[in-house]
Amino acid sequence: MYDATFKRTLIVALVKVRGDTTIEAKTNFDGSYAIRLPNGKFDLDFSYLGYNSLSVEGIELSPSHSVKIDAFLKPTIVLNEKK
Repeated sequence: MYDATFKRTLIVALVKVRGDTTIEAKTNFDGSYAIRLPNGKFDLDFSYLGYNSLSVEGIELSPSHSVKIDAFLKPTIVLNEKK
């Protein structure tokens, strides 16, 4: 998982399988992650503090097939209110 602006890795970002609260992974030092899933169709949600979340829907897995999904998250814009 990467920062969409600067292409830097996002360490310890969260990847979750939508609809299943028990299947998730965190990215390592190079932004990679691994999740083992059975055959079928899945939706993944990517998130990281200070960034907009990203969803990838309709990922299809078949026997002996691995899929690589690189997620690029955009920073959240925070506006400070002047007093």
